[in-house]
Amino acid sequence: MDPLMHITYFGLGKGAMVLASGDDPQGWSSANEQDTRLHGYTLELPVLEPSNPQEAKDMTIEAFKISEELHAPVILRLVTRVCHTSADVTFGPIRKIERRPVVFSSFMDAYFKAMMAKKAPIPFLHERIHRDRMPKMREISNNFPYNRLEMDGDEKLGVISTSVCNLYVDEALSVLGLEGKVAHLKMGMSNPLPDRIIAEFVDSLDEVLVVEETEPFVEHNLKALLKDLSPGLKLYGKESGHIPLSGELNTSIVAEALAKITGKPYSRYTQEVSSLIAEYEPKITARLVTLCAGCPHRATFYAAKRALARLSGGKFIGVGDIGCYGLGASPPLMAFHHILCMGGSIGLSNGIAHTGIDVPIIAYIGDSTFFHAGIPSLIDAAYNGAKITVIVMDNGVTAMTGFQPHPATGFTATGRPAKKISIEEICRACGVEFVEVVDPYDLKGTEETILKALEFPDASVVIARRLCATEQVRRWRREGITPKPFIVDPEKCTGCKLCITTFGCPALVWDEEERKTRIDVTLCIGCGVCAQICPSNAIHSPGGD
Repeated sequence: MDPLMHITYFGLGKGAMVLASGDDPQGWSSANEQDTRLHGYTLELPVLEPSNPQEAKDMTIEAFKISEELHAPVILRLVTRVCHTSADVTFGPIRKIERRPVVFSSFMDAYFKAMMAKKAPIPFLHERIHRDRMPKMREISNNFPYNRLEMDGDEKLGVISTSVCNLYVDEALSVLGLEGKVAHLKMGMSNPLPDRIIAEFVDSLDEVLVVEETEPFVEHNLKALLKDLSPGLKLYGKESGHIPLSGELNTSIVAEALAKITGKPYSRYTQEVSSLIAEYEPKITARLVTLCAGCPHRATFYAAKRALARLSGGKFIGVGDIGCYGLGASPPLMAFHHILCMGGSIGLSNGIAHTGIDVPIIAYIGDSTFFHAGIPSLIDAAYNGAKITVIVMDNGVTAMTGFQPHPATGFTATGRPAKKISIEEICRACGVEFVEVVDPYDLKGTEETILKALEFPDASVVIARRLCATEQVRRWRREGITPKPFIVDPEKCTGCKLCITTFGCPALVWDEEERKTRIDVTLCIGCGVCAQICPSNAIHSPGGD
């Protein structure tokens, strides 16, 4: 927010900046479901909201144009159902702009202009936003081609919606037989609100329902407008209880809200749907999200728990981070108790250590996240004598978000070879004296190293290095190599379930009939870690090793 606020004040000069934010209503794969539009309001920047892939592409082009016109960033707010949707998209002409870099001095020009006028620079710049940029933003919003007004003029009920909610409203109106009977304003630009379009929209209406994810952003701003435009108009939305205050919306939720207002009969749980739920719900096995089969992170967590059991009887404080390894909090591993944000594990562990708590403290952080936000906290921990153990889960890729490279992979996002940056050398440069690298597939060696790290009197780092299992399989396929799954000898398996209840690899399957474990060969990549766990030596490679 700090650099963004400065850019907002001083401007971009020539060129453009578009900030694409993937908001996640319902928090399906995020730590929160907060609404980026509120940042747009605070920063006084335009916010665009596409409702489908075509609009996402088209509005991106518009966003760059608007940014150049305003000399300010533009926020493109994307939500889960837009990001996770695929569709045919029509391209327009591809423009290539040849530009040479130039020194643009508006930053200092504005500063000295304020000083010469004997004004404090910051209030002067803020005043300039309201005087020059905001009127332009309102004009752009009122003429934005993706703000679409669908009404005949005879309707008494209208709906204002944004983003993918535009589609939910269309479907809900169709389900209820209200097409052509309810006015609909589809807003593609939500900050600032298109006040002239809204004035035209509400002029003949008695009631308006606002449908949006996640915060009542449009609803709040609309209330301020309606005070002057139509004070007697009834406004429904999140604050009236017609739309849920949190979580993701869908057609059924919108249809229920419209049915409540119009008196139309509607229930998402029809007899047919209720019958299907009653039939299939008992057959669906509840399951948690889990690490992939062969994931080296699972082995690292398992080894750490073994080391902690030996050192402190299993008492510890574990702090996780954002990434695949965040799944280590789930049973049966339950490797940590806290998780805040990307790069937060080392900082939080550092703070816990200074409380004087007398149990081992482990911070788990991924290789990509370490480069992104872990280094400053590690310096802080080493410099201030925090007795914590940091385990860097180094799987060689930024796995959770698409296998992007990072400074230790040896190549850039464009595929250009680059110098590898050593995580262990950085850790030593941060002042950490105990830095060791282990292979998670070597359970015994990893356990012993983590135990030594936990016993070290100051901050310690263990780098658990093994390529991501999914990336490994992808590389094998390119090389024509087929994984060799391990097998369970039914004669030796005692049915103790230790491999399932303490390790939990999804390739390990319990055979209720035989009362023994078997291995799903479609998932197993042959890492062999489960063979190191089995107390009966019942698991081995196809060759018998």
